[in-house]
Amino acid sequence: TKEEFNNLYICDKYKCLSQIIKTAGFLIEVENEQLFEAISNLPEQNRNIIMLSYWLGMKDKDISKKLNIVRRTVNYLRKNSLQQIKTYLENY
Repeated sequence: TKEEFNNLYICDKYKCLSQIIKTAGFLIEVENEQLFEAISNLPEQNRNIIMLSYWLGMKDKDISKKLNIVRRTVNYLRKNSLQQIKTYLENY
């Protein structure tokens, strides 16, 4: 059965293959090397917004309070950062 088939393998995770990014006082683990490099190339504020939004699931309102910036700016910088990450990964 499909359920039995899914139990036939194990996927190991090794901490040595992941990278840690410090963001706004949080330590966040990124397992994909290319994604880590793309995020690391962002300016600090943009990196903080991406990490808080996608890894910690924070809403724009909470991010704006945490980083002391306007909520509209959070939205703009996140969209801009996603485009930069996409461009970096396409050229990698």
